[in-house]
Amino acid sequence: MLADRYERRTLRLFASSLLFADTLFRALRDDPDNMPADLPARMETVGQHITDVEAGKLGGQRVPPIVSPYPSPQWQACSEALRTLEEALNADESVFEIFR
Repeated sequence: MLADRYERRTLRLFASSLLFADTLFRALRDDPDNMPADLPARMETVGQHITDVEAGKLGGQRVPPIVSPYPSPQWQACSEALRTLEEALNADESVFEIFR
């Protein structure tokens, strides 16, 4: 059923967002001085992607390659969670259509 499909996609985006927020919190708490240089730009790209989708501009954003190694396990986990969110947004843009 179409509604079930959208519900799964919505849950995936929600869960990816929560996971990223949690790993970002932990990394900032445990290792605040070593934020990777590419992370703020990636977060801004995710925000712009959401804004574009809300404006009806579908088509995804390029998911940048992960720069490794990250300075600590906390920042590596944060980067991987952001990657999951980026991929969920690209794969599931259509979920935003149900909120219009």
